[in-house]
Amino acid sequence: MSPSTRHQLHAVTIAAAFLAFALVTGCKGLQELKKLTTKGYMAPDLLPADREVGSWRRGAKVASIGSRGFQDSWGPRMADRLKPWELSKSVSCVYRLGATGRTLTVEIFDLARPAAAFDLYSYARFRALRPSGDGKEGEADPAQKPIARVTKVGAQGLLYDSVMGPGSTGYVRTGKKASGERVLVFWAERFLFKLTERGGNRASAETALVAFGSAITGRVKQPFELAEVYVLQIPGEVPNSERYVPGDLLGRRELPAGVVADWKGKSGRGTLFISVFPKFKKAEYAFEKLRRATGGVLSPTYENGLFAGRLPSGSPITCFRRGTAIIGLVAAVEVKERMAALEQVRKRCVARPGIPAIKPGEGRGK
Repeated sequence: MSPSTRHQLHAVTIAAAFLAFALVTGCKGLQELKKLTTKGYMAPDLLPADREVGSWRRGAKVASIGSRGFQDSWGPRMADRLKPWELSKSVSCVYRLGATGRTLTVEIFDLARPAAAFDLYSYARFRALRPSGDGKEGEADPAQKPIARVTKVGAQGLLYDSVMGPGSTGYVRTGKKASGERVLVFWAERFLFKLTERGGNRASAETALVAFGSAITGRVKQPFELAEVYVLQIPGEVPNSERYVPGDLLGRRELPAGVVADWKGKSGRGTLFISVFPKFKKAEYAFEKLRRATGGVLSPTYENGLFAGRLPSGSPITCFRRGTAIIGLVAAVEVKERMAALEQVRKRCVARPGIPAIKPGEGRGK
């Protein structure tokens, strides 16, 4: 079944749900249901209108992007990273600035889930801020400068100072005249965005890219909604080190997927992690299985349980469970500092207006 067909079926399902819910509960119930489906927009809905950004004119053609177009835009490494996820209806559109010859191409990739959008964005970010050939941990060359810098667009964005061309080890592909292009990559909700400006100088190009990015951000309801990323951003966490792991977090089958981040304390370094399960019971089972595998001693009074043990590699691991999430720190550091870090994470799990939260689950834990 094609992505467009899936979206059509999804739209029909939502419409049927609205009708059934309205018949049963009346208008008040319908309003409640609308709150749950306000983010049912698609990629074309996020394209800026004609002259919405300065005097930029929107092209008449909105092109669809499939898996081949994704690879053409991002390169084979990002295409491989896409494989576990679903590429839904994605589009591109070219904007022009009068007779200046300048163009700005907006590409919007709908990845169906916020986790997928963050996975691909964090993969690009890791390689952009730590250019090291293969992009693997521990291989970064301290003398090699990042090829992009972080900017606040969407949940977060990258402005590229140096754009790699086709055939390189890069993850943002451009045409042969790369020196005349500037690129902005960012993510928000379930979308990944790539904006490319051609024809302007560095300053004017960046101004246009950020203006377009801000216009797009204004069209999404809640740009940042991945609680797994937010809760790990504590003092000591290495900035912009959060990345999604689509399978076997920490090399453990008990943790099928999640987010990790580098952490640096006064007495050592380590890795923060979080894995969120679809159901309370599954998280409870995985937590207990991990505890037994690491020889941990359970302390049930902390959230939904806490233990400290050792991974087969010998690394100390301390983690707790909050509702459907297993959260922890792998680090050979002082116990007091380890627990202080986890307490900071726990505090960020609590719901606040406009900020995603990790729910405590079934009334246990706060």
